[in-house]
Amino acid sequence: MKEVGLIFSLMEKGVCMSKSLSVIRAAEIMGKSQQFIRIGLQRGLLPFGTAVKLSSKWTYYISPKQFSEYVGVSENEI
Repeated sequence: MKEVGLIFSLMEKGVCMSKSLSVIRAAEIMGKSQQFIRIGLQRGLLPFGTAVKLSSKWTYYISPKQFSEYVGVSENEI
């Protein structure tokens, strides 16, 4: 459950969890499939967000700031 710990850590640091970039938009910008984004977040391979499994459903948080830095575009472009 390291993902849950990460979410609480982000909240403690004042990161707003309500403004998340969608998996669809992240995939479009990166030129990758939505599946690529989801699996990368689930496995902790992509440094711009996290995935948490609630019961049998996964939920995703993608930080617009971290994503824009990772792909090299401004936050306004996403």
